[in-house]
Amino acid sequence: FLLEPDLKNGRGGLRDLDVVFWATRAAHRSADLDDLPGLGVLSHRELAGLRAADEHLWRIRQARHRRAGRRADRLGFEEQEELAQAFGFQDAATLGVEQFMHTVYRHARAVATTTDAVLERLVPETARRVSHLMEPLPEAPGLVLFEDRVSVRDPTVLERQPELLVRAFRVAAIRGSS
Repeated sequence: FLLEPDLKNGRGGLRDLDVVFWATRAAHRSADLDDLPGLGVLSHRELAGLRAADEHLWRIRQARHRRAGRRADRLGFEEQEELAQAFGFQDAATLGVEQFMHTVYRHARAVATTTDAVLERLVPETARRVSHLMEPLPEAPGLVLFEDRVSVRDPTVLERQPELLVRAFRVAAIRGSS
């Protein structure tokens, strides 16, 4: 997955950007990413990094789609050199394709680390201190209820079971909680 990254579903990909957007929207009822620094969810630097990554990853993904003539989210070896040239990366002290992939990895790393930080910041401090008071939700294994909020006991479980995030939104909507 590191050598041929998935631009949409891979770690640090466009799906992680969606997670940041939807999680902050659910927590703060704000659909505008520019509001997030003022809410303490993102720093201005993190927001700028997410915006740059979003633009870069989308440009590459769209170029992949155009070249393949269909949906193509994986950045395979055979496309990397061609896309590096198309995006203006030229061989110098380092090969153009290596410069291109370094840029892809840098953006993916920024998205991944910022996503982790945002999800951690969205966990209420009281929930971190008193996780033993969390009530398991029988209708949604893996999810808990704390102070009328649907959550997970351990945020790292989302790395193993990302589908829990969607289930959490569904359960919260049905219960009328956040």
